[in-house]
Amino acid sequence: MTDNMDNELSKNKDEYYDDEGKNSSFIRSLLGLVTFSTIIPLGVYTSIESVVSLTWIWPLLDGLLGLFAVGISYLLLNYFHLPSLLIAVIVYGFFIIITGYNHIDGLLDFADGVMVHGDKNRKIEVMRDSILGTSAISTMVIVAFITILSISAIIDKNILWAILVAEMSSKLSLVTTCICSKPSSDGIGKYFVESMDIPKFVASLLICGIIGYGLLGFLGVFGVLGGVFSGSLIALISKRNFEVATGDVLGASVEIGRVFSLLFLVLAIYF
Repeated sequence: MTDNMDNELSKNKDEYYDDEGKNSSFIRSLLGLVTFSTIIPLGVYTSIESVVSLTWIWPLLDGLLGLFAVGISYLLLNYFHLPSLLIAVIVYGFFIIITGYNHIDGLLDFADGVMVHGDKNRKIEVMRDSILGTSAISTMVIVAFITILSISAIIDKNILWAILVAEMSSKLSLVTTCICSKPSSDGIGKYFVESMDIPKFVASLLICGIIGYGLLGFLGVFGVLGGVFSGSLIALISKRNFEVATGDVLGASVEIGRVFSLLFLVLAIYF
């Protein structure tokens, strides 16, 4: 999802993706999306076109990761009796490790690009370089603290399904950013933006809304709305600073989407 990956793969995307997979089956495309977005060793490679065609279902895949995190939280809380703050750190660590730190890298680069002075070309240049600035590190610290403390607050209330809803909504944030943004001229990020259309967005939103309501009632729907709000906000910030949404922008939308979904959930739970 990062622009380092963007730059490498956009030169010759068929070196990474299986060019014969342009007409892949749904299952193979789905497994290819899992291979692309996590460190789960499936080893299924298909064309970029096949992978991005399932962007709309990405929130559901992250919901499965959220389900695993709920299981971890339940065991650590009820059988090992660990403090909620420590469990929250473990859960957050699980999320960023299982996705190969790709979204974290996007968040760091996005923060540097937004904060640097200059026109859009200068901002994109800074976003794509390998140097981390103060804004990147500071943003990472803020996002990590809010995420961990929010998960801890949810665990204290023993509403563990909210962890699943927030993780699912983090990818809904990405989907929202895609539908609200213009694609860049290069990089893998442009394929995800170009592939998104209104019917796919509505389908993704409905899936998340139904799951959220089924698990937590209107509280779950509120958490899903946090993801939509985040994606819209990131798209607006991206448009004003870069005019387009790159891979780094999409990566940042995931991390910030999780934060806003968690905040929406915590506000609804406590107030």
